Amino acid sequence: MGPPPGMGSQNRILFINYNNQLITEQTELGEKTYLIKDTLHQQPWKLTDETKQILNYTCKKATMTNANGQNLVAWYTEAITLPAGPESFNGLPGLVLQLDINDGELLYTAQEISKEADKKALKAPSKGKAITRAEYKEKIDEMFKNRGQGGGGRTILIAP
Repeated sequence: MGPPPGMGSQNRILFINYNNQLITEQTELGEKTYLIKDTLHQQPWKLTDETKQILNYTCKKATMTNANGQNLVAWYTEAITLPAGPESFNGLPGLVLQLDINDGELLYTAQEISKEADKKALKAPSKGKAITRAEYKEKIDEMFKNRGQGGGGRTILIAP
């Protein structure tokens, strides 16, 4: 899982390799850049037969509640069998074209699908200090702890 919504930096790069089930995330926290490598985790999606059209693709509905207690509704198409989605919400039997977090609190919707890509640009990020997901979470917790004790103020930008 990535950082909580709203905690990711604007300079975050998320690279998922579905062949070897690995995630590489390059993110900034404060003045530092970190590189987090993790395995892809299976998510507890509940599949339904409900459908709707997005970008002329028939999409099926999947739901789940994540570890943060957020209700998620994903609309995925089996016409594109890549198990990808926004952020680290993936693992469905098709590409997620829409993701709704907490009844519209945050909504991702695909605007365009292109079947062409610059294969040279598709590579895992490599800049930053290597750190585990647990160590990164500790740094976030420490940042909030210090902030609550009158430590240096920080502006957090929320960007989907």
